[in-house]
Amino acid sequence: MQPLKKRTLRGILWNGVQRFGTLAVSLAANLVLVRMLTPEDFGCIGILLVFVAVSQTLIDGGFTAALIQKKEVSQTDYSTVFYWNLILSVLLIGALALVSPLVAAFYRIDALNDILRAQSVVLLINSFCIVQTAQLIKKLEFKVLAIRSVAAAMIGAIVAILLAYRGWGVWSLVVKELVASSVGAVLLWSFCKWHPSPIFSWRSFRGMFRFGSMIFVSDVINTLYQNMQALIIGRAFSVQELGYYSQARKLEEVPVNGGTTVLTQVLFPVYSSIADQYERLKSLVRKNVVLITYLSFSIMFLLIVIARPLLLVLFTDKWAPAIPLFQILCFEGVFYPLNCANALLFKSLGNGKVYFILQSVKRLISLLMILYSVRFGLYGMMWAIAAMGILSYVINLVFTHRIFGYRVREQLSDILPNLLLSVVVATTTWGILRLLDFGDHLVHIVTGSLLFGFLFMALSRVFGMKGFRLMLDLWK
Repeated sequence: MQPLKKRTLRGILWNGVQRFGTLAVSLAANLVLVRMLTPEDFGCIGILLVFVAVSQTLIDGGFTAALIQKKEVSQTDYSTVFYWNLILSVLLIGALALVSPLVAAFYRIDALNDILRAQSVVLLINSFCIVQTAQLIKKLEFKVLAIRSVAAAMIGAIVAILLAYRGWGVWSLVVKELVASSVGAVLLWSFCKWHPSPIFSWRSFRGMFRFGSMIFVSDVINTLYQNMQALIIGRAFSVQELGYYSQARKLEEVPVNGGTTVLTQVLFPVYSSIADQYERLKSLVRKNVVLITYLSFSIMFLLIVIARPLLLVLFTDKWAPAIPLFQILCFEGVFYPLNCANALLFKSLGNGKVYFILQSVKRLISLLMILYSVRFGLYGMMWAIAAMGILSYVINLVFTHRIFGYRVREQLSDILPNLLLSVVVATTTWGILRLLDFGDHLVHIVTGSLLFGFLFMALSRVFGMKGFRLMLDLWK
């Protein structure tokens, strides 16, 4: 086994432990919290998430990507980014404290004023961890990150459940994030031996900013778009409906963002290390596209099929209105890994300008579609989001073809067999489950999952699916 392949697989394994372990803890905590809290409580956090998420992206400033992509990084580079992150986090906490009354007035929810101010403290805590995290990702040392993230998530979840039980309401969710971030920071500084030097270099800052600036602006646009949906729903509809949307989105993100984040965090430094070897990079990209779509398509279509019994078992009948929202978001999630895989390629090549243009065009179109779709109600807005997932992939397809030489015909030949297989298996499974008509939700979930898995693997073997062969190769 080649050293790069071995390091990559080890990185994927531990990053998978980190991401899915954290998501599993979060999901388990949510299963308890949804029984003690209301949709309105989750809706309040959903409204404020955009402010914290955008602020976190501003603090990062694209410097994490710059540190990972840069071949040789000095102690001066690391220290400069560290102090910049700290200064910016303090300024943004002050800014959020000033705007919090306006946010509360806009949504006519007085509690948002204090909640936003308290939640913004997470920004300062997280700013202490950005450089160390970039160092570990660059070295593909995901084991430390996995231990730190899962442990922090578990402690935060336990505290939140105890507080919710004692009647803290929405504040149990706020404290959950504060505790998890604090524990994560302490563990990371304990594990990582790097410490900043008392130096700040404007020359180093400008050098990294030239690459990171385009990534930074693109990430701000992307973060705004991802969280703008919650702001629009909270204002155009109701906080209760936002609560349903938030839970549907969180559950959908377990396989979508979980798997995608695992792969992109590992593949970014890997792609960057061979960016000057075109044929090798293209071969690796094509294999990854085949494998990613083979796995992600099957998972998302399975979730669409078993969505109703799954949400009723996990969240109880109180959250039944979230079921159709979850199914539509899963349809959007079918294309999300593909969009990330294409965008990652431009970041790895150091082509921040193309990445910026790509993200800007897609997000502008998306925002216009979402704003227009509000008139058709919440479901109309959800279908607009799903349609934009397809359109985003078409745009990515054209850019990848023209800039990198990954031709449209090649990419379609890599993904269409996987898409067709998943659609056929999902349709067959859905039809059989309709005929059997199980009364027990848990039996429905187990039977549907086993049937889907059997048909998917059997047809993969019969038709010799490339994704199936690549998956087997990973285990050899």
